[in-house]
Amino acid sequence: MQEEISSNISALLGKVAFKVHLIIRFSMKEVKQKMLEEKSSVVTGFKKLSLADIPLEPTRHGALKKVLLRHEDVSSHLMFLNEVYVAPGETIAAHQHEDMEEIFYFLEGEGSMQIEEEVQSVVPGDRVIIPSQKVHVLENTGEKQMRFICFGVKVLPEGA
Repeated sequence: MQEEISSNISALLGKVAFKVHLIIRFSMKEVKQKMLEEKSSVVTGFKKLSLADIPLEPTRHGALKKVLLRHEDVSSHLMFLNEVYVAPGETIAAHQHEDMEEIFYFLEGEGSMQIEEEVQSVVPGDRVIIPSQKVHVLENTGEKQMRFICFGVKVLPEGA
C-alpha cells in the first residue's frame, strides 16, 4: 500500500513538475515577446538620410558642406559628420577646436594642410587627424574641386 502511495505521489509530482515547466516556459516566451514588442516600439526604424537630399551650407571658416550628422542626432561623442567642398584656390581659414579632434578623409582634389607650423600636401585617400587645440588651415591647391569627409569627436577628460 505504501509503495502504491509513493508511486502515485511520484507520478503526481512528475505531472506537477511538467506543468510548472510548461508555465515557466510559456511565461518566458511571453516575457521575451513582450520585450521584443517594447524594444520594437522604441526603435522607430532607420534614421536614413541621403546626401542628395541635404542642402549645401557654408562652413564657419570658408567652403561649403553638407551636414550628414549633427551631435544632436546621436548619443555619443561624435560631434558632426560632413561632406565638404572646397573650390580651387579657396582656403578654409585658420581655426582650432578647444575640446574636439577633427578627422579629414580626402576623396577628390588636392591641397595643402597646415597644422600649427607643419605643412603637408593632401590627395584622395589621405586621412589627417587634427588634435584638439591645434590651429589648422586647408587650401585647395589643385585645378578642380576638393571633396572630403570630415568629422569631429569630443575629447574625453583625462582619466575618463
